Amino acid sequence: MAEKKVEFRQIRDFGQVIGSTFEFLKGQYKPLIAAIFKNTLLLLCLTMVALGALIYLIYTISSFPGTSEEYIIPAFAIGTVAFVVLMVFGVQYNSTVFEFIKAYVEGEEEIGNKVSEAVKSNFWRNLGTHVGLVLVAIVVFLIPYFIMLGLIFAASNSPVAIFLTAIIFIGIIFYLMVPISLYLPVRYFEDVDIATAAKRCFYLIREKWWLTFGVIFVIQIIQSGITYIFILPIYVVFIASTFLNFDNPENLEAASESMVIFMVVIYSLMLIIMLFTYVLIQTGVAMQYFNLKEHKESTGLLGRIENMGSTTQEEDEETY
Repeated sequence: MAEKKVEFRQIRDFGQVIGSTFEFLKGQYKPLIAAIFKNTLLLLCLTMVALGALIYLIYTISSFPGTSEEYIIPAFAIGTVAFVVLMVFGVQYNSTVFEFIKAYVEGEEEIGNKVSEAVKSNFWRNLGTHVGLVLVAIVVFLIPYFIMLGLIFAASNSPVAIFLTAIIFIGIIFYLMVPISLYLPVRYFEDVDIATAAKRCFYLIREKWWLTFGVIFVIQIIQSGITYIFILPIYVVFIASTFLNFDNPENLEAASESMVIFMVVIYSLMLIIMLFTYVLIQTGVAMQYFNLKEHKESTGLLGRIENMGSTTQEEDEETY
Protein backbone atom coordinates (compact mmCIF):
# COMPACT_ATOMS: atom_id res chain seq x y z
CA MET A 1 0.00 0.00 0.00
CA ALA A 2 1.40 3.35 -1.10
CA GLU A 3 2.16 5.82 1.66
CA LYS A 4 -0.13 8.84 1.73
CA LYS A 5 1.76 12.02 0.92
CA VAL A 6 1.56 14.90 3.39
CA GLU A 7 0.40 18.08 1.66
CA PHE A 8 2.45 21.02 2.94
CA ARG A 9 0.59 23.66 0.89
CA GLN A 10 -2.56 23.59 2.97
CA ILE A 11 -4.35 25.78 5.52
CA ARG A 12 -4.16 24.24 9.00
CA ASP A 13 -5.04 25.18 12.55
CA PHE A 14 -2.63 24.82 15.47
CA GLY A 15 -3.29 21.14 16.17
CA GLN A 16 -3.17 20.21 12.50
CA VAL A 17 0.23 21.87 12.04
CA ILE A 18 1.68 19.85 14.94
CA GLY A 19 -0.03 16.64 13.76
CA SER A 20 1.09 17.05 10.15
CA THR A 21 4.67 17.67 11.29
CA PHE A 22 4.74 14.31 13.05
CA GLU A 23 2.89 12.65 10.17
CA PHE A 24 5.55 13.82 7.73
CA LEU A 25 8.40 12.68 9.98
CA LYS A 26 6.70 9.33 10.55
CA GLY A 27 6.97 8.55 6.85
CA GLN A 28 10.15 10.45 5.92
CA TYR A 29 12.29 10.37 9.07
CA LYS A 30 14.62 7.57 7.96
CA PRO A 31 15.46 8.96 4.51
CA LEU A 32 15.79 12.47 6.00
CA ILE A 33 18.23 11.31 8.69
CA ALA A 34 20.13 9.29 6.09
CA ALA A 35 20.48 12.43 3.95
CA ILE A 36 21.66 14.42 6.99
CA PHE A 37 24.31 11.84 7.85
CA LYS A 38 25.47 11.72 4.25
CA ASN A 39 25.99 15.49 4.12
CA THR A 40 27.20 16.22 7.67
CA LEU A 41 28.91 13.13 9.11
CA LEU A 42 32.48 14.32 8.44
CA LEU A 43 31.69 17.77 9.83
CA LEU A 44 30.06 16.20 12.90
CA CYS A 45 33.21 14.16 13.62
CA LEU A 46 35.48 17.20 13.13
CA THR A 47 33.26 19.24 15.45
CA MET A 48 33.42 16.63 18.21
CA VAL A 49 37.22 16.39 17.92
CA ALA A 50 37.63 20.18 18.00
CA LEU A 51 35.26 20.55 20.98
CA GLY A 52 37.09 17.77 22.83
CA ALA A 53 40.46 19.43 22.32
CA LEU A 54 39.06 22.82 23.33
CA ILE A 55 37.49 21.47 26.54
CA TYR A 56 40.79 19.76 27.45
CA LEU A 57 42.76 22.98 26.95
CA ILE A 58 40.27 25.04 28.96
CA TYR A 59 40.43 22.51 31.79
CA THR A 60 44.24 22.55 31.74
CA ILE A 61 44.37 26.36 31.81
CA SER A 62 41.89 26.59 34.70
CA SER A 63 43.47 23.77 36.75
CA PHE A 64 47.10 24.75 36.22
CA PRO A 65 47.37 28.57 36.16
CA GLY A 66 51.09 28.48 35.38
CA THR A 67 50.38 26.93 31.98
CA SER A 68 47.83 29.53 30.87
CA GLU A 69 50.27 31.47 28.66
CA GLU A 70 51.48 28.25 27.04
CA TYR A 71 47.99 27.03 26.16
CA ILE A 72 46.10 30.27 25.51
CA ILE A 73 47.08 30.55 21.82
CA PRO A 74 46.32 26.87 21.00
CA ALA A 75 43.00 27.21 22.85
CA PHE A 76 42.09 30.30 20.83
CA ALA A 77 43.10 28.62 17.55
CA ILE A 78 41.17 25.42 18.31
CA GLY A 79 38.19 27.47 19.51
CA THR A 80 38.18 29.34 16.20
CA VAL A 81 38.37 26.08 14.24
CA ALA A 82 35.56 24.58 16.35
CA PHE A 83 33.37 27.65 15.73
CA VAL A 84 33.96 27.57 11.96
CA VAL A 85 33.38 23.81 11.68
CA LEU A 86 30.25 24.04 13.85
CA MET A 87 28.93 26.90 11.69
CA VAL A 88 29.51 24.93 8.47
CA PHE A 89 27.90 21.88 10.10
CA GLY A 90 24.83 24.00 10.92
CA VAL A 91 24.67 25.31 7.36
CA GLN A 92 24.85 21.81 5.87
CA TYR A 93 22.35 20.45 8.39
CA ASN A 94 19.73 23.15 7.78
CA SER A 95 20.32 23.01 4.04
CA THR A 96 19.75 19.24 3.99
CA VAL A 97 16.50 19.48 5.94
CA PHE A 98 15.00 22.32 3.89
CA GLU A 99 16.22 20.95 0.55
CA PHE A 100 14.68 17.59 1.48
CA ILE A 101 11.33 19.22 2.29
CA LYS A 102 11.52 21.31 -0.88
CA ALA A 103 12.13 18.23 -3.03
CA TYR A 104 9.32 16.38 -1.23
CA VAL A 105 6.84 19.23 -1.78
CA GLU A 106 7.77 19.45 -5.45
CA GLY A 107 7.22 15.71 -5.87
CA GLU A 108 10.80 14.84 -6.78
CA GLU A 109 11.84 11.20 -7.09
CA GLU A 110 15.07 9.89 -5.53
CA ILE A 111 14.97 12.72 -3.02
CA GLY A 112 18.21 11.69 -1.29
CA ASN A 113 20.33 12.15 -4.43
CA LYS A 114 18.56 15.40 -5.33
CA VAL A 115 19.19 16.78 -1.85
CA SER A 116 22.89 15.91 -1.88
CA GLU A 117 23.35 17.56 -5.27
CA ALA A 118 21.47 20.68 -4.17
CA VAL A 119 23.40 20.97 -0.89
CA LYS A 120 26.77 20.65 -2.65
CA SER A 121 26.01 22.95 -5.58
CA ASN A 122 24.38 25.65 -3.43
CA PHE A 123 26.86 25.61 -0.54
CA TRP A 124 28.08 29.20 -0.91
CA ARG A 125 24.57 30.51 -1.40
CA ASN A 126 23.41 28.59 1.66
CA LEU A 127 26.36 29.92 3.66
CA GLY A 128 25.35 33.43 2.55
CA THR A 129 21.79 32.67 3.65
CA HIS A 130 22.95 31.89 7.19
CA VAL A 131 25.27 34.90 7.28
CA GLY A 132 22.27 36.94 6.13
CA LEU A 133 20.25 35.49 9.00
CA VAL A 134 22.87 36.72 11.45
CA LEU A 135 22.92 40.18 9.82
CA VAL A 136 19.12 40.44 9.82
CA ALA A 137 19.01 39.40 13.47
CA ILE A 138 21.69 41.94 14.39
CA VAL A 139 19.92 44.78 12.57
CA VAL A 140 16.47 43.87 13.86
CA PHE A 141 17.64 43.44 17.45
CA LEU A 142 20.04 46.40 17.55
CA ILE A 143 17.36 48.95 16.63
CA PRO A 144 15.25 48.35 19.77
CA TYR A 145 18.48 47.99 21.78
CA PHE A 146 19.67 51.49 20.92
CA ILE A 147 16.17 52.85 21.47
CA MET A 148 16.21 51.23 24.92
CA LEU A 149 19.61 52.78 25.73
CA GLY A 150 18.32 56.18 24.71
CA LEU A 151 15.21 55.84 26.87
CA ILE A 152 17.26 54.60 29.83
CA PHE A 153 19.63 57.56 29.46
CA ALA A 154 16.70 59.96 29.28
CA ALA A 155 15.09 58.38 32.35
CA SER A 156 18.30 57.79 34.29
CA ASN A 157 16.83 59.35 37.45
CA SER A 158 13.76 57.11 37.49
CA PRO A 159 14.28 53.42 38.42
CA VAL A 160 10.65 52.65 37.53
CA ALA A 161 11.09 54.12 34.03
CA ILE A 162 14.30 52.10 33.56
CA PHE A 163 12.54 48.92 34.65
CA LEU A 164 9.58 49.52 32.32
CA THR A 165 11.96 50.30 29.44
CA ALA A 166 13.81 47.01 30.03
CA ILE A 167 10.50 45.10 30.10
CA ILE A 168 9.39 46.74 26.82
CA PHE A 169 12.75 45.91 25.23
CA ILE A 170 12.47 42.24 26.26
CA GLY A 171 8.93 42.17 24.88
CA ILE A 172 10.06 43.60 21.52
CA ILE A 173 12.88 41.04 21.24
CA PHE A 174 10.45 38.29 22.18
CA TYR A 175 8.08 39.44 19.43
CA LEU A 176 10.81 39.73 16.77
CA MET A 177 12.14 36.22 17.36
CA VAL A 178 8.98 34.71 15.84
CA PRO A 179 9.12 36.33 12.37
CA ILE A 180 12.90 35.85 12.22
CA SER A 181 12.31 32.09 12.65
CA LEU A 182 10.70 32.07 9.18
CA TYR A 183 13.76 33.55 7.47
CA LEU A 184 15.39 30.24 6.46
CA PRO A 185 12.20 28.68 4.99
CA VAL A 186 11.54 31.87 2.99
CA ARG A 187 15.08 31.90 1.60
CA TYR A 188 15.12 28.19 0.72
CA PHE A 189 11.58 27.86 -0.64
CA GLU A 190 11.15 31.22 -2.39
CA ASP A 191 14.74 31.88 -3.55
CA VAL A 192 14.57 35.61 -2.76
CA ASP A 193 17.31 37.98 -1.63
CA ILE A 194 18.07 38.71 2.02
CA ALA A 195 16.13 41.99 2.27
CA THR A 196 13.06 40.53 0.55
CA ALA A 197 13.21 37.47 2.81
CA ALA A 198 13.20 39.71 5.90
CA LYS A 199 10.17 41.64 4.60
CA ARG A 200 8.35 38.41 3.74
CA CYS A 201 8.84 37.13 7.30
CA PHE A 202 6.96 40.09 8.76
CA TYR A 203 4.32 39.95 6.01
CA LEU A 204 3.57 36.26 6.61
CA ILE A 205 3.48 36.62 10.37
CA ARG A 206 0.93 39.45 10.31
CA GLU A 207 -2.21 38.50 12.30
CA LYS A 208 -0.74 35.00 12.84
CA TRP A 209 1.93 35.76 15.44
CA TRP A 210 0.34 33.81 18.29
CA LEU A 211 -0.33 30.79 16.11
CA THR A 212 3.30 30.71 14.93
CA PHE A 213 4.63 31.29 18.43
CA GLY A 214 2.48 28.44 19.75
CA VAL A 215 3.68 26.02 17.07
CA ILE A 216 7.36 26.85 17.63
CA PHE A 217 7.01 26.81 21.43
CA VAL A 218 5.27 23.43 21.61
CA ILE A 219 7.63 21.78 19.12
CA GLN A 220 10.63 23.25 20.94
CA ILE A 221 9.37 21.83 24.23
CA ILE A 222 8.88 18.40 22.67
CA GLN A 223 12.33 18.46 21.06
CA SER A 224 14.01 19.57 24.28
CA GLY A 225 12.16 16.92 26.26
CA ILE A 226 13.26 14.15 23.90
CA THR A 227 16.87 15.39 24.04
CA TYR A 228 17.02 15.54 27.83
CA ILE A 229 15.43 12.11 28.22
CA PHE A 230 18.73 10.76 26.85
CA ILE A 231 21.07 13.32 28.45
CA LEU A 232 19.61 13.48 31.98
CA PRO A 233 20.58 9.94 33.09
CA ILE A 234 24.23 10.67 32.23
CA TYR A 235 24.13 13.84 34.36
CA VAL A 236 22.57 11.94 37.27
CA VAL A 237 25.18 9.17 37.19
CA PHE A 238 28.06 11.64 37.03
CA ILE A 239 26.77 13.88 39.83
CA ALA A 240 26.08 10.85 42.04
CA SER A 241 29.59 9.46 41.50
CA THR A 242 31.10 12.88 42.32
CA PHE A 243 29.22 13.11 45.63
CA LEU A 244 30.27 9.57 46.57
CA ASN A 245 33.92 10.56 46.14
CA PHE A 246 33.79 13.66 48.37
CA ASP A 247 35.26 11.83 51.40
CA ASN A 248 38.40 10.73 49.59
CA PRO A 249 40.63 13.55 48.20
CA GLU A 250 42.40 11.18 45.81
CA ASN A 251 39.11 9.96 44.42
CA LEU A 252 37.85 13.55 44.24
CA GLU A 253 40.92 14.55 42.22
CA ALA A 254 40.32 11.64 39.88
CA ALA A 255 36.67 12.67 39.59
CA SER A 256 37.77 16.21 38.77
CA GLU A 257 40.03 14.92 36.02
CA SER A 258 37.23 12.75 34.69
CA MET A 259 35.17 15.94 34.27
CA VAL A 260 37.08 16.57 31.04
CA ILE A 261 36.09 13.20 29.62
CA PHE A 262 32.54 13.70 30.83
CA MET A 263 32.21 17.12 29.20
CA VAL A 264 33.57 15.81 25.90
CA VAL A 265 31.17 12.86 26.01
CA ILE A 266 28.16 14.97 26.99
CA TYR A 267 28.72 17.58 24.27
CA SER A 268 29.33 14.88 21.67
CA LEU A 269 26.15 13.08 22.71
CA MET A 270 24.17 16.31 22.64
CA LEU A 271 25.36 17.00 19.09
CA ILE A 272 24.40 13.50 17.96
CA ILE A 273 21.02 13.56 19.74
CA MET A 274 20.22 17.02 18.39
CA LEU A 275 21.09 15.75 14.93
CA PHE A 276 18.26 13.24 15.37
CA THR A 277 15.78 15.58 17.10
CA TYR A 278 16.32 19.06 15.66
CA VAL A 279 14.63 17.99 12.43
CA LEU A 280 11.40 18.26 14.43
CA ILE A 281 11.83 22.02 14.87
CA GLN A 282 12.89 22.66 11.27
CA THR A 283 10.01 20.57 9.90
CA GLY A 284 7.51 22.31 12.18
CA VAL A 285 8.74 25.74 11.10
CA ALA A 286 8.53 24.69 7.44
CA MET A 287 5.00 23.35 7.95
CA GLN A 288 3.96 26.62 9.58
CA TYR A 289 5.60 28.63 6.77
CA PHE A 290 3.46 26.87 4.16
CA ASN A 291 0.42 27.27 6.39
CA LEU A 292 0.99 31.03 6.63
CA LYS A 293 1.62 31.27 2.90
CA GLU A 294 -1.68 29.50 2.20
CA HIS A 295 -3.49 31.89 4.53
CA LYS A 296 -2.02 34.88 2.68
CA GLU A 297 -1.74 33.73 -0.93
CA SER A 298 -3.52 30.34 -1.37
CA THR A 299 -0.80 29.16 -3.76
CA GLY A 300 -1.43 25.48 -3.01
CA LEU A 301 -5.19 25.81 -3.50
CA LEU A 302 -4.73 27.66 -6.81
CA GLY A 303 -2.25 25.00 -7.94
CA ARG A 304 -4.68 22.20 -7.13
CA ILE A 305 -7.47 24.00 -9.02
CA GLU A 306 -5.20 24.41 -12.06
CA ASN A 307 -4.26 20.72 -11.90
CA MET A 308 -7.93 19.75 -11.72
CA GLY A 309 -8.65 21.93 -14.75
CA SER A 310 -5.82 20.47 -16.78
CA THR A 311 -6.79 16.91 -15.79
CA THR A 312 -10.41 17.51 -16.81
CA GLN A 313 -9.30 18.98 -20.14
CA GLU A 314 -7.07 15.94 -20.86
CA GLU A 315 -9.94 13.56 -20.05
CA ASP A 316 -12.27 15.48 -22.38
CA GLU A 317 -9.69 15.32 -25.19
CA GLU A 318 -9.26 11.57 -24.68
CA THR A 319 -13.03 11.06 -24.72
CA TYR A 320 -13.34 13.12 -27.88
